[in-house]
Amino acid sequence: MLFTLSFYLRIGSDLIDLIYHESQKKKMKAICLDVYQGHLSAIHLYKKCGFHYIHTVDLGLSE
Repeated sequence: MLFTLSFYLRIGSDLIDLIYHESQKKKMKAICLDVYQGHLSAIHLYKKCGFHYIHTVDLGLSE
C-alpha cells in the first residue's frame, strides 16, 4: 500500500485535534510542540492547526 504525504498530514491533523480536545477537557492552559527546524511539513501542519512560533531552543545537536 502506498501512503502519500497528505495521508500522513491528515493523521497528524487528527492527532493534534485529539490532543487539543483532551487538553481542553483537562483545562490545560498551553500545549508545547517541539519540532526540528528542517521538518517543514510538520511546521506547516502546526501553523495550519493554529499553533504559533514562540522561540527556538538550541539543543546542541548540530556539528
